[in-house]
Amino acid sequence: MPQQRSQLGPAKHHVSPGYQRIERSGIQFSGNGLECFHREYRHGGVHVGGLAEEPVPDDALAGHKLGLPSVRRRNVRGTFAGTAKIGVRRRHQKMQNLDVVPVLSGHYSTLMLRRFERQLLMSCTTAPASSGRYSGTVNFAVAPDGAELAWTSEGDGEPMLLIAGQATAMDGWGPTAKLLSRSYRVIRFDHRGIGRSSKGDAARYTTKLMAGDAAEVLKAAGVDVAHVYGHSMGGRVAQWLAIDYPEKVRTLVLAATSGGQWPGEGTDPAKAALQALVSGDMDRLVPLFFDEDWVRNNPEATHTFFTSHASAWAKARHFKASREHDAWSRLGDIKAPTLIIHGTRDALTPLPNAVLLREHICRSVLVRVPGAGHGLHLDHPETIDWIRQFVAKKGA
Repeated sequence: MPQQRSQLGPAKHHVSPGYQRIERSGIQFSGNGLECFHREYRHGGVHVGGLAEEPVPDDALAGHKLGLPSVRRRNVRGTFAGTAKIGVRRRHQKMQNLDVVPVLSGHYSTLMLRRFERQLLMSCTTAPASSGRYSGTVNFAVAPDGAELAWTSEGDGEPMLLIAGQATAMDGWGPTAKLLSRSYRVIRFDHRGIGRSSKGDAARYTTKLMAGDAAEVLKAAGVDVAHVYGHSMGGRVAQWLAIDYPEKVRTLVLAATSGGQWPGEGTDPAKAALQALVSGDMDRLVPLFFDEDWVRNNPEATHTFFTSHASAWAKARHFKASREHDAWSRLGDIKAPTLIIHGTRDALTPLPNAVLLREHICRSVLVRVPGAGHGLHLDHPETIDWIRQFVAKKGA
């Protein structure tokens, strides 16, 4: 039995010819794929308004066709995704309060990435352990290296494992976890070194080995197979879980993520997003994730998402793990039905990353969410209904 402790705590859209006229909201399954639309009309390949999506062998974005090169350069550029905290040095002052910086998914020079890692290690102070915002029982799974991994479970039904982004605690799932728990037994956990989980061995901070952590959480929860939902770096971890532990993944949902570094154009973050990252200015960071109205109406959830507790040591290693993620050559091994959800305005992990995932994962479905940024898993609750419908159709 696992040890348990109580702790309180507008994009272009492809539409195939021959479709009939439709007017409705939600998602619909047709053939081997899923269509997502918002009160739209489609007929004979003509699409007027809304969002339409179906699997296609390739996609054209801004006139650039994304291809699959036979040889990819390695160790030239880095990729990283999720969230981390760094302090901002102000001239001769010492470090002040920590500013939360969303770590992007994109291509940067190795020198820049190493400099950023040094900032994390040298400029950050250690945040205290969190008593957490989750008020129920917190359980602990034990990883192969002895690290204790905090996890919780709420709701009834088929199990669904939520995997958070880089340096983001399970509390960051906030209202999304609550809504999903109405339909599933929702299991979420703190990555090693984050929130209530212990640090463990530094050598195990890779997305591939962190998938092993996720497998241990499922084992501790008494779950043989689960639906798996990963956001940002959590989506990268979820990829490896589906590749290395296929028997444990019934369906896979990937939000605002990528398969790793890519030598082609279009996957880099926007220049303004990079500048916001460097600035550490929360007023510039929040809009990259969330809709303004949602932030206004959900101040607590916004604050919780951006204030996960972790040491500089752990955050730097999360950064490195996400940057070095590379699953492109193995994504074809994923057998679980896969739903890819991505915002059309995600400046941190641009939409072409999702298109590439769609091309690499067999029979996967890509749904573009109009106007959504990097935090669409929280501020676009309609995605929850789409996930429910996808799971009901594909997870049987």
